[in-house]
Amino acid sequence: MEFPETDPATYKLWMDEGWHDYVLRKLRELLLFVRTHAVSGLGVKQIRSVVFVPFEVSFNRRASLLLAEIEANQAHWQMPIDEEKFDREYRLSGLERP
Repeated sequence: MEFPETDPATYKLWMDEGWHDYVLRKLRELLLFVRTHAVSGLGVKQIRSVVFVPFEVSFNRRASLLLAEIEANQAHWQMPIDEEKFDREYRLSGLERP
């Protein structure tokens, strides 16, 4: 497996709990925003490519759930969200749904 960055400072950032908390907080804020506002062209795929880190499985799981729900909320304006699915996913991951 080849990692996109080899700079030691980048790996240090990826392992920094403060960075994880900051990113997850911002993703939660974005989720709360898209729940109430129709947003188009957000670019969740680009956000996902920047957010995921090679080592932190628990961080990636949290970020993945938030991004999946953000994506679903973007599409919500065309079709309903499967609330039970997201409740189940968060519960199985041992996380609290925002």
